[in-house]
Amino acid sequence: DNDFIKSYINRSLPETSLSNKYVYKVHKLLNLNLPRSKYIVILRNPYEILTSFYHFMKCDLERAINVGKRHAMVIDHYSKMSQEKLLKIRYEDIELNTINIVKEISAFLEIDLSMENIELISDKFNKNKVQLTINKCEADLLKKIKETGKVNKNEVVIISPKNIRAFDVNTGFQSGHISKRSSSEWRDIFSKNEVEKIINSIDSVAVQLGYESERTKKNNY
Repeated sequence: DNDFIKSYINRSLPETSLSNKYVYKVHKLLNLNLPRSKYIVILRNPYEILTSFYHFMKCDLERAINVGKRHAMVIDHYSKMSQEKLLKIRYEDIELNTINIVKEISAFLEIDLSMENIELISDKFNKNKVQLTINKCEADLLKKIKETGKVNKNEVVIISPKNIRAFDVNTGFQSGHISKRSSSEWRDIFSKNEVEKIINSIDSVAVQLGYESERTKKNNY
């Protein structure tokens, strides 16, 4: 986050060309009135958020639950800003309605794209293609380590000594960005007691964000 914020200050703000667009992905809550900026926020089911965080960050359940619960606060924060500078995208639409999402983003950013380019972007960044990009990045990194014993610090993301990811500098994708699990399978990696604890903690947040109650689903199992 800090690197992106520095880049925003040093590169984006002084930019004079309207054709140059800078994209930053941050996890911190930003001020709602940053100059020359538009905001894109992903609305996602908090059950999926906590499961993904728990799986890829290899953290304890309590921390993952807190991350899932925080999502409602994030959405509420950005919902207070000028709506003409805010685009909300539902996570599930990225997979199910990719063409429309690319159209929506390009219009929001005032970029004129032909249908041919929209389709090319949709194809380039589909789930399978992204996984191939990550696989190649990991293979190239391992080869470099084997041959030289060194890596550039920009080529890795160090979460912890036991959780080090390859980072593709061209796309921003990294190890673990693609899950093989579908969203409906979030319960599968938790015990029965953990599922109960998660539902008790998260269900009201999910409903608040417009998702179906898992408590209702549970009662129907």
